Amino acid sequence: KQYASALKSCSISEDQFINDHSLVLPSNVESVLYNLARAYEDNGNVKIASELYYRFVQRNPNYIECILRLGYIAEQLNRPKKAENWFLLAKRIDPKNPLTSCALGNLYINRKKYLLAQAQFESIQAKIDQSHKYTLLALALIYTESAKSITKKAKETRFLNYATQFYEKVLMNDKNNIYAAFGIGVILAMKGYFQQANEIFLKVREKAPNIAPLWTNLGLLDFCKHDYPKATKMFESCLAKFYPEGNEYLHHLVSLAFYESSKANHLKMNQCVDSLQKSLHLNPT
Repeated sequence: KQYASALKSCSISEDQFINDHSLVLPSNVESVLYNLARAYEDNGNVKIASELYYRFVQRNPNYIECILRLGYIAEQLNRPKKAENWFLLAKRIDPKNPLTSCALGNLYINRKKYLLAQAQFESIQAKIDQSHKYTLLALALIYTESAKSITKKAKETRFLNYATQFYEKVLMNDKNNIYAAFGIGVILAMKGYFQQANEIFLKVREKAPNIAPLWTNLGLLDFCKHDYPKATKMFESCLAKFYPEGNEYLHHLVSLAFYESSKANHLKMNQCVDSLQKSLHLNPT
């Protein structure tokens, strides 16, 4: 509302900006329009936001921020190729801007194209900033995720060690970085050091109680230790706190925990079935 009111006070409408190619804008009005587009995007009105961003790019083909926003919206709408094209355009215009490589790298991570993602983040290290914090975290994540699909134990261990080194580099410069600490906890759990991982997750949760994966991972650790009642409680707490409308993955974990408990207590089988039905309701396929 604030940005819309500011625009109105300048006697310019969104339609004018989008459709009148001869319109000359003062810099302060451009700023208002860009912030208005961001407000539309944040509130889920990506159609109007996209029209505004696209008009900015037409007026200024080198407007990196708007090109990236168009890429993020395309990715959000599950149009990965279109998103990739926008991000590649941004990188061609400004190859020294780490945001362009990060955008491409994150797109590839989300598509599980880890080698392509790795190349983007390594290009930041090689050409822009060797100690770029986000890049170090991303490379650690790539090695961690890649390790999950490796069958040879020696290679899996090597990848997890690489990931640990990247997380440790982040912690050397930022000892309170919760993402690096969380990542090391994940790696410890993958290596079977459940108690140490549990201690890290609990410490991180004290500092950042609103990160849902922390709660899920604590439940998974309890599950791995065969403490199924405790795991169930953690999964259900996570559902109640973060996903009041339901979450297929967590309902599935709850049903697994109830199933394991039901082997010793047949009364819990009904709870297992109930949780599975909730999961199926969220995703009937």
